[in-house]
Amino acid sequence: MSTDLTRPIPAITLKALDRVSRYFDTQLYDAHKIPEGGVLIVGNHALAGIDALALMPKLYDATGRAPRGLGLKALFDVPVLKNILEECGAVAGERKTACELLEAQEMVVVYPGGAKDSLKTRSERYRLKWDGRNGFAHVAIKTGKPVVPIAGIGPDEVFPILTSHGLRVPWLNNQRVPLFLPLARRVPFRFYVGDPIYPPEHTLETDSSHFAREVSTALQDLIDRGLKERP
Repeated sequence: MSTDLTRPIPAITLKALDRVSRYFDTQLYDAHKIPEGGVLIVGNHALAGIDALALMPKLYDATGRAPRGLGLKALFDVPVLKNILEECGAVAGERKTACELLEAQEMVVVYPGGAKDSLKTRSERYRLKWDGRNGFAHVAIKTGKPVVPIAGIGPDEVFPILTSHGLRVPWLNNQRVPLFLPLARRVPFRFYVGDPIYPPEHTLETDSSHFAREVSTALQDLIDRGLKERP
């Protein structure tokens, strides 16, 4: 594996991420639900990945473990961005890599919807856009590791969306990026940790799509509950 899992995240990186977290007054609830050992964290994604930047240091503070994010593989083809992601402990999102991380007892963070889930219009806020992607479910089943949903409330409201008819970006799988003001409004971030969801036994007949739907339903319910509970 190209990323050295034994190398800690640099202190300067943690300090920078902590500033992002504090800017949005980020709170993480029920972190005690995250089990020890290999665990796959799944969440809803927001524009520019602002949610992940604020969540990572909170996970580190709450668990004492450096989260390992799985990023869009195309992002690691951009030289400068690749270096930044690796400094944050992220690796290219591949099933083989994810399995190796989980078997090494790492806490792995993944956003199954990827870029599409982050590029939402105002009317699509807090609605999961996974489009049947179940790679994370396959990984969880193969390794027998639990999946923990974390709902992010606040990140979808950071950047003012002007129009959904934006430009297509090649290194985001040619997804259309909505036109938005690059002004990060100081919206409070609230992350709610759900109960661990354990995968079914790994057999030739195991349906990963069924498990993926179970997780997405649990996460959407957690998002809806978080929206009702926030001030």
